[in-house]
Formats: sequence, structure tokens, C-alpha cells
Amino acid sequence: MRSYLDCFGCFMDQGLDVARRSGADEAQQRLILNEIARMFPSFDLETRPPVMSLNINQTIRNMTGVADPYADEKKRCNELALKAVGLVRDNIAAASDSLKRAMEYAIAGNSIDFGVNHHLDIDETLTDLINGEESKLASQSDSTFMLEAFRKELSNARSLLFISDNAGEIVFDMLLIEAIAALYPDISITVAVRDEPIINDATLEDAKAIGLNNVCEVISSGSPAPGTPLDLCSDEFLERFFSSDMVVAKGQGNYETLNDAPRMIYLLFRVKCRVISHHCGGAMGDIMLIPSQSIG
Repeated sequence: MRSYLDCFGCFMDQGLDVARRSGADEAQQRLILNEIARMFPSFDLETRPPVMSLNINQTIRNMTGVADPYADEKKRCNELALKAVGLVRDNIAAASDSLKRAMEYAIAGNSIDFGVNHHLDIDETLTDLINGEESKLASQSDSTFMLEAFRKELSNARSLLFISDNAGEIVFDMLLIEAIAALYPDISITVAVRDEPIINDATLEDAKAIGLNNVCEVISSGSPAPGTPLDLCSDEFLERFFSSDMVVAKGQGNYETLNDAPRMIYLLFRVKCRVISHHCGGAMGDIMLIPSQSIG
């Protein structure tokens, strides 16, 4: 997906939030915003938004010397989500449709996104998640949440690559992976995470912290961006991406970089901005499970 002029305001908001979390004082924040603004005249709108975000985050890292400004929040997100694992796992096991219920939790977890919501209240978000207030699947159209087609693909697959998104959220992805493994025991599952810290995206460190490596194989995508631009990914990841029977990409950043992927993949995300809403055809807040080839 290309960038749009509407994205520029978000780039500035994200840059300011990252600068503040990096400990920049007001004077340095102003310098950082000035530097971001200087990028805009030469910024090609055909560039995917996560690539521009990568450029902004690298600029701030160079100016502040802070490599992981969201480290404390990521740790807290993971710890809070882990406290809910027992309850969520029991709810999934008790559901008449465990795959759908696990999907509900996994996509509700997609609300844990500092890249979109810079003032996110983690405690409130997770409370809403556990109480089920984030689940909207009952009212979703089959054309935007294609669960039955997804089930059919799973029944024929022997390998699945799941591309994760954010810390905290990855805990609920782990429970979805567990549900898929229980229902389809012949599938070999691999989860890919970001190669290095950027915003609150999950890395290998986050995956190990929650025990995901004890559930399935975990690899780095090689991507330093808050998404999965294939030209920035590692050879190991690309081999898995093209050889796996199924690929699921989670979150808006992965949608923005893989909606026109050179193979069919499933995109699982919540619509959290008007640009994405216009591009994918879903309404704000909709939960999407769609194959990449269905997008014009």
C-alpha cells in the first residue's frame, strides 16, 4: 500500500511521541520535528508508510541515542497480558468454536498499538479485551471476516507462517497459535517477529519473554520496519514466506506492506485509521480477515 498525504500528520505525531519517550527535551523535540518535516518534500508517496516510519525512527535514534524508547511499555504490555493467559485460555477451551474465540482475542489484542494510538491506556485496553467488549465478530460480514475460507485452508495446510505485530498482543497471538495447533495437529507453525526494536512491535526478546518459543518455532523476519517490506527481509524469512502452505500477517503495518504480496496470504487486522478504511473497504473498528488477492 502506498502512502497518502493523510499519513503525514501521523508521521509527525509518531515522531513527537517517540522523541518524548526517548527523553528529548522540548528544544530537541523541535529539532526532531524539523528534521522529519525536511523529509517530506522528497518523500515518494509510492513508499509504504512503515518504510517512512522506519526512516523517522532511525533519525530519532541517531539524534537521541535511544535504541528502544518503548522498552518499558513493551515489557509492561507483555506482563499484563500474561496475567490474563489462564482466563483467556479457559474461555477459548470452553467455547463452542475455539478457533473463532481465539481469533476474537487475538484481533482484540491488535488494539495494543502505540503506532496508531500514542496515548494508549494499557490497563483499560486489556480490561476491555478480557471483558469481551472489543469483540465485534458477531456483526461482521462474511466478506470482511472470511473465517470459513480460512478454516478450509487450514484443513489442507501442512505449514503455516504467522507474522506477528505488537508486544502484549503477541500473547494473544500465542493462544491463537495454540488453538490452531490443537485443531490441526499436522500443521508445522512458525511465527516471525521484527528484527530489531521499533515502536512497540514484538521482537525475538518479546517472544522469548512470553514463552512463545516453547509453543512453536520463532524466527526474525529480518525487517527493521514496523511492517514486513519484503525487500528488507532476510533470506531465511523469504524462504519460509514463499514455501509455507499458508501465511497469516497480523496488524495494520503488515497490511500496509503485504496487501499486494506476490503470493496469497491472509491479512488479519483491525481497521484503525481512515486511510486503511478507504483502502481495504472496511469501516473504522472493523475486524478484517481477508486474503491479499481480494484487495483491488
